[in-house]
Amino acid sequence: MPVYRPEGRMEAGGRMDYAGFVAVHRLRAPSVPAEVRRRAGSDAVLADALIGYELACRWGEILHRLLSDGSRPSYDEHVSLLDDEYAPWANRWYSELLVSIWAYREAVSAYLASAPATGGRPAPPPELLAETQRLTGLLDLLRFHVSQRFFQAGWMGTLFPERFGRRGTERFFPGMAARTRLSMARQGVDLVELREAAASLEARGIDEARELRRATNGVLAELDTGVMLAESIARYPQDRIAALPAPPQFEQFAGPANADFLLIDVRSRRVRGIQVKSTVRAVQKRDIDADRISLLSVAEDLQSYAVPPGVQRAGERVPWPGVLALRALTVGTYVTALASHMSRKEFEAYKSRATELLPDSIPEASRRLVVIAESAERERRATPARPPRPVSAKVAWRRFKQRERARFDQIVSLAYARALEDLAAPEGRVPRS
Repeated sequence: MPVYRPEGRMEAGGRMDYAGFVAVHRLRAPSVPAEVRRRAGSDAVLADALIGYELACRWGEILHRLLSDGSRPSYDEHVSLLDDEYAPWANRWYSELLVSIWAYREAVSAYLASAPATGGRPAPPPELLAETQRLTGLLDLLRFHVSQRFFQAGWMGTLFPERFGRRGTERFFPGMAARTRLSMARQGVDLVELREAAASLEARGIDEARELRRATNGVLAELDTGVMLAESIARYPQDRIAALPAPPQFEQFAGPANADFLLIDVRSRRVRGIQVKSTVRAVQKRDIDADRISLLSVAEDLQSYAVPPGVQRAGERVPWPGVLALRALTVGTYVTALASHMSRKEFEAYKSRATELLPDSIPEASRRLVVIAESAERERRATPARPPRPVSAKVAWRRFKQRERARFDQIVSLAYARALEDLAAPEGRVPRS
């Protein structure tokens, strides 16, 4: 456990103030290698990605200066950066990335149709391998933006807490929470499908697909975390905790102090980094800066896992990032968010895809399993003297959603408390282990 330091930058429990936290981080991130810039000359999506990297580094510089000496842009300058530069780029880039993902999935399906699992397997076309590598590079380069596009309220609350009244982000963030969670969950559906395409190639011995699957898993783990944080901050706005995706200076180039998200207590001006791993092992704990970083586990804390087929022993499970994001889409209510964000038809289509993508080995993961479970329960309780009242599929589905919602709420609550345990405890709330 860290000890009290005379300069006042560290308190027991790793509660580090702004200047103490940023002392080990660089102001500027490295430039993109010349080879990557050369390839961007013939690749419009990659060229756009380089703009995104430079924008991510600008966000990092803004945050670094705020934490270092309190300097910040004016409110109008920040809004101009957001509205005139960042939002147009981010919306265009992600739309183009989705087109690439959809085209890639179709190409994989076409290859698999011509490449049976046994015998007569043709080599994958060079363009498919090249696209596999390109998508891997894009996800690695721009994973910051997958979450950053939806956490602007956190930046506002961190940079300009005085603009939001006595209770800071309470009056700003909750109105965006459902939309943030909905958007991130929808992204999760597309990325889980991309992972499935990569995994199907990997199963046929294509090494390039393994790297794409790993990169997609990393992004999905951050999406799960972002869904949890968006939901939690909306539930406890009085805590005045802001969540920010970590820019490159705080993630890619921070060594043992690298973080995926930053939790900022805007009242006490303290910071804590959150690093998300598939599982938390002792070796990982030794490799991080425990004064600044807390570990969250995809499998244990976010409950994003699958049970391997045929395994009956308790505790046997595989980290499966994306499950929490999919669950958020299947159990949430988004009436307000839908009004301005997507059509009801589009929402129902994504919700249906999310339900189908939940691992079959997770209990109660589909409507069919729920109806079967309810039928079995009726038979178990039945007695000759008093047959049970029939339960319709509609009622069974409603009960399933209630149970799933309760489980989602519990996961979010426990994971948020785990993330806060090394940050200054908000007044009136006790962090849980």
